[in-house]
Amino acid sequence: MTHGIELIYHPAQIESAPKHPPILLVSGAYSGADYYDNNLIPMLNRLGFDCYSMSFRGYHRSYFAKFGVRLSHYFEDLKQAIGLLPSPPIVIAHSMGGFVTAHVCQSMKLPACILISPVPADGVFASFVSFLMTRPYGATKMLSFSVFPFVSRFFPPPKGLYSNAISKREIAQRSRMMKAEPLLAMLQLNIPPEFHHTNLTSNILVLGAEDDTLIPPSEVEHAADILNGDCIIYRGLSHSMMLEPEAEGICHDIVDWLASKAIVAGNRN
Repeated sequence: MTHGIELIYHPAQIESAPKHPPILLVSGAYSGADYYDNNLIPMLNRLGFDCYSMSFRGYHRSYFAKFGVRLSHYFEDLKQAIGLLPSPPIVIAHSMGGFVTAHVCQSMKLPACILISPVPADGVFASFVSFLMTRPYGATKMLSFSVFPFVSRFFPPPKGLYSNAISKREIAQRSRMMKAEPLLAMLQLNIPPEFHHTNLTSNILVLGAEDDTLIPPSEVEHAADILNGDCIIYRGLSHSMMLEPEAEGICHDIVDWLASKAIVAGNRN
């Protein structure tokens, strides 16, 4: 645990693997360093990658204890985590974490960033209004989770957050893991700080899911366009695609893309 953030090391399981840049995994809203424990982290460790997972400041504290936290604080947290690693990392980030990563990339050159169902760097105001108008119940639930995450245990999750292929047991576990998110930071995703795409120098891959209604494919493609990144849209998957049975295939797609950019060795272990 460092000042304000949580950073956890997960060493590679193959000692003789080629030396890759470390991977830093950044979760989305309501989640923390444990989000990737049973999916991407063990998969990447088996492929020879040292991984680090992080939680933003206040993750383990109550909503009222982190009431004043803003997106700018999350930008600082990610920069701090990157600075603590042995070398510049490959960053894999989900949803809100993808938004934070894109903004941090304006001032830091990283080997690569893989953004999974990211909030676009220029915000989601139009999408949120559409979501509120067409699915007011789902939008209200998402906002209520910011202050009272425990309510997610008693109501069905918003459509598109999980697919039918994800077990009810997994969904229930994820609901129990959800933590309060500062409402101010969440609202800032609609009208974010100014973004300068011309400052980007990192390789970027953006992944989206066909059945994601929180960050739909159109928003994912828009996110890739403004970042000048590559884009893959997966059929039949949800916003929480790393919890899907297809997660290992997605992991290999990520490694193959990194190899295509000469960031890692091309052979799999």
